[in-house]
Formats: sequence, structure tokens, C-alpha cells
Amino acid sequence: DNDLLDAHLVSSDGASYEGTTQMFESNRDASDGTEDNDLLDAPLLSSSDEASTQQPPPTTPMTCSLSLNKTASIEQLLNALKTDPEYNGLRDLNVTVEDGSGSSNLVQFEGLTLDLLQKAFFNRTGRVIIGGDSTLAHPYKKLQFLESYPDLISLGNLSQANLAISHAVAEHVNANETINKNATIQQRYHEFIDFRKNRPTGCNSSIYWQQIASRDPEVLVLNMGLHWLHLYAGERRTPICQVKMWLDYEESWLQTIIEKARRLPGLRLLLFKTTNFVCEDMFSGYWKEANQLYNAKDGPTMEECEVRIEKKLPERDKRQIKSFCYNGTLNGRGAAHLNSRLNKFVQNLQPEVFQVEVWNDHDVESCEYTTAHDGRHYHILQLVRLRYLANVILCYLGDDA
Repeated sequence: DNDLLDAHLVSSDGASYEGTTQMFESNRDASDGTEDNDLLDAPLLSSSDEASTQQPPPTTPMTCSLSLNKTASIEQLLNALKTDPEYNGLRDLNVTVEDGSGSSNLVQFEGLTLDLLQKAFFNRTGRVIIGGDSTLAHPYKKLQFLESYPDLISLGNLSQANLAISHAVAEHVNANETINKNATIQQRYHEFIDFRKNRPTGCNSSIYWQQIASRDPEVLVLNMGLHWLHLYAGERRTPICQVKMWLDYEESWLQTIIEKARRLPGLRLLLFKTTNFVCEDMFSGYWKEANQLYNAKDGPTMEECEVRIEKKLPERDKRQIKSFCYNGTLNGRGAAHLNSRLNKFVQNLQPEVFQVEVWNDHDVESCEYTTAHDGRHYHILQLVRLRYLANVILCYLGDDA
């Protein structure tokens, strides 16, 4: 099956090698039977010359924490996960990465194993704090469940692992009660802080920072992006304080987090999670109609939004408000716009005592893995996203718990 061959080449040990297909494609181009005059005119090389000019392919994989190009290593991991979440999502993966000197290395990422989760979350010396909204709350609940039931952790296909967990959850009258009960029984080295509890959602986070500071985490993972987005014509009427959060995203959210993080003496890694991908195809009813109007820049729809915001924020530049009404929508464009601003902010940061990175789980998500009437949560991919987050944490901090 050529489609399967092009998707990923799998070794006998089950590892998928990204970039291998591209390498073979280039070899095909070079051996299509046509003559290349430049090659014919080139001087002949002796066997010793060939040995000195050809780089041997990498054979022994290294962990990502030892890679000289961690960013490229994580990008290759992301490519493998989004290419085939069903097969690659939970298994060990080896990726080939250029190290910047013309040679390449084989970088290994551990699949979803108890060992991986112990090193990244369960048994770390420092605490991992995950804070935000439902896009982080749902996978965190799955993490708690796996800690309580480690026998369900699997390196197999994603659908099989999800089915096994679903059956286990179904055995309990109330899975949430079971999870919460287990959470109080054992000391955990990780914690979720729900930024939605204070109303309006996410506008005043000072109470949460007091809680975070009392934990003095080693790793901090944060996101609230979807809550800054609107669909006014579809009855998703974002409170004005959240409109301000969007308008002043860099200062009110991102820079505030940096300043608060500087007061955490034990912090080593700050991960800004990207805003989730939004699958507009799953919208229905008012949301579907509103989304179509905003995408078309429908005059009355845009004017209604702009007038509404201008009345509440008369001091604001009208161009900012116009941008919010079009680019601040709860759809693919709105999520991409916030993520672009996030990436630019992090790229322009000066070095901190702790490391600041973007965890791009937006690109793992796709319409295939969400449901009708939703389009922004990806419950089927929770195990893949947990594995991905664990890999990223260990890449930057190393395997030492």
C-alpha cells in the first residue's frame, strides 16, 4: 500500500523514521535514467575521496535533551505525531535532525510509558503546574487517571488505548469522584489550576498566582487563548474584560506571566501552550451562521461588533477594534492570529533565568479528532498530547526527575 509506505517507514523495533521518505524521493530523482552533464563533467573521485566527503548516516539514537538542535527535534516529533496519530501517537519514535554543522543525528523520543510519565510528571523532584481552561483540564484529568491506573498505559495504537481506558472508566459509577479520591490519597508532584473559576473567566488571575507561588513549581504550562475569542453574531458575546485581554494580549497575559514567573525561585521551564485549533466544519446553528458572516466580512455583522466594542471602550483605536472583530473570532483564523502573536512575543524575549518555550499542540489537532457541535476540544488525542508534553518537558530539562 503506497499510501502507508509514504506515511511512515517503520523499523523492526516499531520506531518511525521521519524524513526517510524524503531521502528516498531525492534518490529516485537522481536515478531516473536521464544524464546530468554536470555530473559527467565533474572529476572522478577515488574511493578514499568518497569516504572523506560522505557523511555516514546516524545509527545510535540520542535523547532529545542531548540534541544540539532541540527545536528542530521537537518539530520533527510534531510532524510524526500529526502525520499518523493512530500509529505514531503512543510509540517510541526516532527522528533524524540536522545539528547545524552539516551532519545529522538520530534523536529518540520515548513513547507513552509509565517511565515517561514518571520522569515528566509523577516522580519529579520539582512540581509541574498546568494552568488554564478546558483545553488543558481534560488531558490533565486523563493524566490523573493514568497515575491511578498505570496498567492502562500503552505503546500500541491510539484507538486501542482509548478503548481500554473507556472500558476502565465505565466500570466506575462516577470517574471524576474516583479520580478526585485517588488524588487526595497520594501526594502528587503535578497539579492543575483552573483559571476559569474566577468570573469573568480568566480576567483576574491574581488569586491563581498566589496558589502557584505557594507551590513554587519547576515546570509551568499555561494557556487561556480560546476565552479571548468571540462570535458576537452567534451569541458568543465575550465580556469586555476579555476583549481587553485580546487587545493587550502581549502585555496583559504574556508579559504578566513572565513577570510573575520571575518570582518563582524553583522555576526552570515555562511553556506557553498554543491556542487550540478550531475546526469550523463542526459548527452548527448560530455559530455556523455567524462564522460564515465573519469570514465573509459581512458589513452589518462587522459594524454591529465594532459599534458594540466602541461603546464599551471609547478610548481605543478603531483599528484595534476592527482587528478584534475580524481576527478575534472563535475560528481557525482567530486561533492562528493569537498563536502568531505568541510566537513573535517569545522570539523577541530576552533570556531569563528560566527557559521560555512555546508548546505547539495546535498543530497536532485536526477535524478528524473532534466532534460535531464542538470543534475545539480533542478528547481522542488526549493521550497523544500528554505524551507530546512529556517529551517536550524532558527534552528541555533532561531525564533527571
